[in-house]
Amino acid sequence: MCEDPDRHVLPEAEEAGLVRLESGRVALRHPLMPSAVYGSASFAARRVVHHLALAQVPSGDPDRRAWHMAAAKLVPDEAIAATLEETAGRPRRRGGDRVAAEALERAAELSPEGRQRARRLLDAIELAGRCPHAPHRVRTRLHPVRGPVPGTPRART
Repeated sequence: MCEDPDRHVLPEAEEAGLVRLESGRVALRHPLMPSAVYGSASFAARRVVHHLALAQVPSGDPDRRAWHMAAAKLVPDEAIAATLEETAGRPRRRGGDRVAAEALERAAELSPEGRQRARRLLDAIELAGRCPHAPHRVRTRLHPVRGPVPGTPRART
């Protein structure tokens, strides 16, 4: 019989004051703890969490579903990119330029090279430029689009 290697972890974490066990659930004691746990987890572990979260998201919440799908993806996926772009439209219509820029930036990251990627990135840059005091800036870690993309404007005024 194989012993569960994690059965001692929770009591030790509780003794250290990191967690509290309440009604069979683990409650983290500090509000920054979830971010620390998430940030230190491997991509594979985060991907599992996002897939599990997808199962819990109601069908009436397409934005949360899109963000979980995007967070669980590492390689380009046009279907998820298009879904995230659609998600960006909702805050954009309400004046939520920063949130829309973040969604479009992630959609560009998930887009295959080419016109769609360039358009989404250009839209993200344009929206981020409307909120100069916001902490979000379109990250430069996106791979540049090589050469001009036919049909894509070079600059917007």
